[in-house]
Amino acid sequence: MLSYLSRLFQRKPAVVLPAGPPPWATELADQIANQTEVAQKLLRAQARIALQIDELQSRLDAGLQDLRKTAAPAAVETTDWTHLLDALDRLDDVVQSAHASGAAEFGLGLQHIADRLHAQLRQDGLERRAALGRTPDARLVRVVATDARDDVPAGTVTRVVRAAVTRGAVVVREGEVVVSTAQTQGGSGA
Repeated sequence: MLSYLSRLFQRKPAVVLPAGPPPWATELADQIANQTEVAQKLLRAQARIALQIDELQSRLDAGLQDLRKTAAPAAVETTDWTHLLDALDRLDDVVQSAHASGAAEFGLGLQHIADRLHAQLRQDGLERRAALGRTPDARLVRVVATDARDDVPAGTVTRVVRAAVTRGAVVVREGEVVVSTAQTQGGSGA
């Protein structure tokens, strides 16, 4: 035990530190400093790019908002007129039925109402286009059914289900029509 205690209190030789850092340490410190500088430059460049992206995003959002504002009025106006246009389609059907059933005065009264509504549409720049008795214009209407008849030429509009609506040269609402087809020899429709 005495030897243990004597070793505890024995003087140990002093550790001598070198006068300067080893050469590899200075090289490593220089490399770390260079890498830190490069990393800082990259972070600054990334921050500039992020700012540019944010600016472009805000410009894009503003441009899209302007585009929506210019495109939205036509959609709103069409939506506002939808019920009236559908009612005019039904009114046209009733006028035709009234004329066909011999109630001409009733049909004329309804036609007068329809004419006044058409005048209001024209005043707002809208025009209904019903091509009854003509060949359908594919830019304005879509054929939704066929009717086998031999009293009109094949491909003629026999019924307007939904009139097309235009504003100038722009189609605001696509029309829907029924066209005639030639009857088969057996007298049944295609």
